[in-house]
Amino acid sequence: MTVIWFIFGVVEYNWVILLYHLSITTLLIIFILQFVKNFLEVIFISAIIPSFRNNAIIFLYMLPVIGTYLSSLNLLYLGFIYLGILLPLLFERFEDDVTRLGIKIAQESFALNT
Repeated sequence: MTVIWFIFGVVEYNWVILLYHLSITTLLIIFILQFVKNFLEVIFISAIIPSFRNNAIIFLYMLPVIGTYLSSLNLLYLGFIYLGILLPLLFERFEDDVTRLGIKIAQESFALNT
């Protein structure tokens, strides 16, 4: 508990940056395991270790930089703005699928209530 207080209270380390650093470290460990898997040609590990693209690494390296300049409230606000922009575009693109799924859910809900 004292270490957590020291990191977040005294040093003022941002929790968003901590999450990003943990995810980058996890991704690095997964890549190392994947290299070892390919090098040793172990078959049973292939179900455990998923494959990732290099874009994920670049994205995870950029997120701590963004996190140093934005607070959690700003990130939440930007997330809501992007949802307001993105959801109508996605609905226009997948309107038929959403309508079909909505009808199916309504029918199943009606069947359960009767």
